[in-house]
Amino acid sequence: MNHTRFSRMLSSAGAWLLLVGSVGLLLSLNSLDGWMGWAFALLSLVALLVDPIAFFVAPAPSFRSAAAYYRPRLLAAWATFALASVLFIVRSFLSLPLDKTGAVEDTPIGRLRSVLLALFLIGLFGGFLYRLWLGLEAASEDTVRDPGIRSRFGSLAALQVIGLVALLAGLNVISAYRNASLDLSPGLYSYSEPARAVIKAIDRPVRIIAFLPVQQVIRDTGRRTTPPELTTISEELRVMIDQLKLINPKLSVDIVNADLVDPGNEEYRGITNGTILIRSYSDEASTTTPFAERRVYVYGEKDLDRFEKSLIEALVHVSLPPSKIYFARSNGELGPSAGRPAPDGLDEWITALRFYNFTITQTDSGPTITIPDDAKALVLAGPTVPYSIESRDAILAYLRKGGSVLALANPTGKEDFAWLLEDVGSQYRLQSGFLSMFRDHPGLLHTGSFSDHKMVQSLKSVLRGAVLLSGQGFFEKRKPTEPAATQPEGTKTAYKEDLLLHSDGRAFRDRNRNGRIEPGEEAGRFVLGLLFEDTTERPSEGSTAPMPGESQRDASLTAQPGKLIVLSDANMLSNAMLAFPVDKENVRFGLDSMLWLVGGSEIPGIVVKERTDRAIQVNDDLKLRNIVLGVFGFPVASGLLLALSLYLYRRRRKFGEQNR
Repeated sequence: MNHTRFSRMLSSAGAWLLLVGSVGLLLSLNSLDGWMGWAFALLSLVALLVDPIAFFVAPAPSFRSAAAYYRPRLLAAWATFALASVLFIVRSFLSLPLDKTGAVEDTPIGRLRSVLLALFLIGLFGGFLYRLWLGLEAASEDTVRDPGIRSRFGSLAALQVIGLVALLAGLNVISAYRNASLDLSPGLYSYSEPARAVIKAIDRPVRIIAFLPVQQVIRDTGRRTTPPELTTISEELRVMIDQLKLINPKLSVDIVNADLVDPGNEEYRGITNGTILIRSYSDEASTTTPFAERRVYVYGEKDLDRFEKSLIEALVHVSLPPSKIYFARSNGELGPSAGRPAPDGLDEWITALRFYNFTITQTDSGPTITIPDDAKALVLAGPTVPYSIESRDAILAYLRKGGSVLALANPTGKEDFAWLLEDVGSQYRLQSGFLSMFRDHPGLLHTGSFSDHKMVQSLKSVLRGAVLLSGQGFFEKRKPTEPAATQPEGTKTAYKEDLLLHSDGRAFRDRNRNGRIEPGEEAGRFVLGLLFEDTTERPSEGSTAPMPGESQRDASLTAQPGKLIVLSDANMLSNAMLAFPVDKENVRFGLDSMLWLVGGSEIPGIVVKERTDRAIQVNDDLKLRNIVLGVFGFPVASGLLLALSLYLYRRRRKFGEQNR
């Protein structure tokens, strides 16, 4: 290969060398911590400098003969690449601030980063096209001076055009795969930095199944149940869901139209559009559901505003680290069955807990409850014998130090948890009494009257979401003559009380237990569940070290708020109640209770995004302009540019032949 032919090849490949060198050098900036990173950066730098060195050392014949013409143009192309690289480096040094509203992109720095990214892409691609054009122009002039290379020039030009088309097609495919949708709003339909950090940290496969009104024009089954407001926001919701698999490859996304699901599909039967299933599969065998599942519901604009927060909470729940839950068993409590599942066992609920990475363990049997150091929560499920003074002190000490307790009362037993309710300063006490709602099933309550607490938000979003209980007792307010709740000196703790669960207005005191309301039997909304959360200010977890004589568990618990849930019916989570043939959400209520007790749902920096600016919506006029420009404007402009290029090329070639 002679010197002239080699210089022509470098001239034609200059644009590609500049592109590869620039991209490789910029990518290597984040991996300079090892010798491979430095080697890759060095090779990229060599590829980047080949074109300018070749021009000054061994220029192509056209570059040499028309140096005054090509030198400023080549300098402009190189300067464009250099400017694009500088813009990229400057952008990498601009860190997004953590906005407490979560919309970190909607800041001056966020907007500046977006502008710099756009300028970088324009400069990089513009410099590449301009240098490619200069190479083709120089090669065409070489064919005028040397007709013997005309065939080689045609092949080389064709290869470069084919390479350009392949590059554009590849970029289009990559952009469609890696960035399926572009969020042109101020971060309203993108995840905040705290949310991205949580999503990236998930280290187990998670499947997201979103039911949205897509492909609705294929067929009309006559079973459409999609709210009109959901149809309006479905595209924005799809944009956010599609981003999940790009942030973390362990997350897979499927979008299904619930109105088009086969009626015989048992898995998706009864699910409506607007439901998002988040599933984390387990290796443990189960006869029911082999996965941990949370559901997020989006039916309108308000639900879309809090979608990021709800989704992150659900992802955290299905990917929790291992946690130990201890069930007390010294005072006749309910628990897992010893062999074959018993009617009063809690086997189905415990199986569901295991799918959320909970390890179920029982405390040591004995007259006094001993709470191990690794206890994440303690369950007191329907004790029939009162706890001893020592056991009460151990439970209260665990709660005051930041422990979590789920107490399921048995109104027919002798343990009413009065000491526990008094310690947290509750205004209520457990009252035994027979409650009914249905004539054919006396003593059963079916209610969906939940409070506004975040623990039951998912249940409130479920259509007809309700729980089934046995009406053996309820909570009533203490009488003014009863002593107020007191705490020992030095252990004052402020608890916030929430009336978690009520019966609906159809419930009544069925004194003769016949299922019919009669004179003298009062009806109303009875309190069936209470929730307490410690509101005392505590030191941060990282600043808490164990004091002398204090265990590491006690030190870590001190930095956490104590949590307590007290329910009036221990049988609501039993096998017999869960097998009753009626639609109920008892297992989900039990799961939500435990997930709230162990924590992990509140992620700092992830809050509801208020979408007050509706100017980002694309109206019909803008859609029409986009269609006109995309269908007509861009093809016509591209054709005119190509025709002009061919005209100038033919004119230059004809002029060169005449001069020769």
